[in-house]
Amino acid sequence: MNRPQCSVLIPSHGAASQLRRVFAALAQQTWKDFDVVLVDNNEAPRLSGLHNELYPFSLHIVHEPVVCLSRARNVAVAHARGEHVAFLDDDTVPEQSWLAELYAGLHQYGASVAGGAIVLGIEGEPPSWFTCDHRRLLAELLYDGNDLPVVHDAQYICGGNMIVSVKAFDAVGGFLESFGRIGSVLRSSEELEWCRRVQSAGMRVSFIASARVTHIIGPDRQTVRYFLKRAYWQGRSDALLEYRHGRPVEFGPRSNWKNVRALGRRAWALLLSENDCARIGQCIALSRELGFLIAYARCRVFWQLRAVRDAG
Repeated sequence: MNRPQCSVLIPSHGAASQLRRVFAALAQQTWKDFDVVLVDNNEAPRLSGLHNELYPFSLHIVHEPVVCLSRARNVAVAHARGEHVAFLDDDTVPEQSWLAELYAGLHQYGASVAGGAIVLGIEGEPPSWFTCDHRRLLAELLYDGNDLPVVHDAQYICGGNMIVSVKAFDAVGGFLESFGRIGSVLRSSEELEWCRRVQSAGMRVSFIASARVTHIIGPDRQTVRYFLKRAYWQGRSDALLEYRHGRPVEFGPRSNWKNVRALGRRAWALLLSENDCARIGQCIALSRELGFLIAYARCRVFWQLRAVRDAG
């Protein structure tokens, strides 16, 4: 069997209610030279029945019982047969030209990694307190419809819409398991941390606006409780990322004391909020600051202990 030019990799945890919709969209791709590797990332297999369905592409299902998004993505890469790998989530539905646009953009800009646009497909009427900041927490990524030939430190692409030359994994290794989802723990930024290593190795990361997917958002991710949890773990992931790779200069310096002050400002803004929408927004922002403060302090303690150990 001939090797495909690209392998589409999809990690999946839980019931994967949108997966057949994702597969239907893959069946309509204008570029056909790909296979699909689906990682069933559940303690017991849940997706083996998909083997019995007919698709116009080759489908490989791999079971990975250790529930960890970064591990699932690494397992998918290990089973890929293409020279390039493209990543989707099990709830991101690609447009017909998605893979062709990603592949073309990767070569147009001489990049080793390229990400595409993510729009939200919100089921039902979104909450009245939804803002652009909340949409970004759900991985909306548009950059005003413009390509970014070079993604810089203060920018990012998302792992739910990304194409990579396999040589980049050979150069820098896989995704770190200290980042990314683990079951219901909403850690994130595993693809951002990995891209930082790619950039540090002298390779280019680009953004391709025309390579679009729709991220399906069900009612369970439109609640205040979900956003508080999501923001808290994003704050923790932000701090861990900065510990490993430094803080973008344009964001300004941080310290434990500055983190406490930032948390205090958020708490004060919450107290001064004049309506429910403003209060919800400030609570979510406060939750993210709290997660950042906790993880930043833990990283500082770890760094100091390691420095003492190395000195001894």
